[in-house]
Amino acid sequence: MRTAFVLAATALVIACSGPSKSTTTSSSTAVSAENPAPDQPAATAAIALAIVFNGQEIWIGNEDHESEPETQYTGALKGLRAALAAEPPARALPAGSQAVVISYSAGAAIRAPLGPIEALTPDALGTQIDYRARIGLDLVQGVQLGLSELAKAAAPRKVLVVIGDGNDTNLDTARASLEALKQSTSVEIYALVYKSPLSADGEAIRALTPNVVVIGSTDGFRAALADLWRRVAGR
Repeated sequence: MRTAFVLAATALVIACSGPSKSTTTSSSTAVSAENPAPDQPAATAAIALAIVFNGQEIWIGNEDHESEPETQYTGALKGLRAALAAEPPARALPAGSQAVVISYSAGAAIRAPLGPIEALTPDALGTQIDYRARIGLDLVQGVQLGLSELAKAAAPRKVLVVIGDGNDTNLDTARASLEALKQSTSVEIYALVYKSPLSADGEAIRALTPNVVVIGSTDGFRAALADLWRRVAGR
């Protein structure tokens, strides 16, 4: 009788305790006030991107439409278009991102209004003929317009990329103006600098951002853009 009672009690204990638990410790950590969930990667948030580039004819190039060899310049636009075709930002940046394209020469103008990132293709830059007779280097105005357009975007992250030779028509005043713009904005700013054979010495762009990549030839645009998109996307 006593033996039957002990066996019944043992069965009851086993039934109440349920299946045995593994002694293996999980590698994950429970989310709590002491261990909050990690932030989502920056690449998951939509980005508003402004491309601000040099629209001066002698930097862009004109060999496609100038027949006289002495007035022909082999510029940067063809290399930049090829790089953008090979490394489209839509392939690297988060879904829902947007872009605006601005050129600067004597003044600044919107070439492609703020829209889906998929629209940032070589056609958004135009062709050499679009920049015929364009002179001047109003970099400051280009940056101001870029920041103004980005302010209209709802994206939580905003990025401005300057592409040119780093110069402004008036280097001294430009440096002070660009420094002031840098101090007044939270926009992430990058620059790709290519010095054409006719570009002047010196540059103002480093007053705006330390994130400057110098490209030795137009063939370098592809690698520079690929690296830039990875950096912006947080990859």
